[in-house]
Amino acid sequence: MAKEEKNQENNEMPEKPSQAKEVKLTGNQIAEMLNSEKAKLNAIMQRINELQTAMIETKGGINALKELSKQKNAKTLIPLGAGVFVEAGIENSENVKITLPGNVIVQKSNEAAVKELEKQAEALSNEINALQKEQQQTAINAGNLENIIRTAQTQMKKQKA
Repeated sequence: MAKEEKNQENNEMPEKPSQAKEVKLTGNQIAEMLNSEKAKLNAIMQRINELQTAMIETKGGINALKELSKQKNAKTLIPLGAGVFVEAGIENSENVKITLPGNVIVQKSNEAAVKELEKQAEALSNEINALQKEQQQTAINAGNLENIIRTAQTQMKKQKA
């Protein structure tokens, strides 16, 4: 029986995963983590800006297609580049050409094109929302690291005094 008690003592329960482990980092490591979070934050903000630009372009396309479908034999200006335009008439506003990946151009009805652009706008919106959540979390992480650095600096000043 004494052996059983001894075995039970030696078979200690492993630490629970919920127990926090102490990790020691140097000031340089924390500063590097902060720089990394700031770089990540900048990359996220740049990607959000790109997606917002794509969203503006997509919504502009949707609005233009909707207006186009209301008009018959409309005239428009087509940009040729360097500020040069040519006036052209639109004979068929019921069908439009859409570029697919690989520079493939297909014809679709105006209505189908609007639906496709609306799907694209929704996908862009979802991606923007996900990136904004990631941006918030990254900003919180960076703020926490800045607080750690400030606290350490304050403690160092107190120790020197």
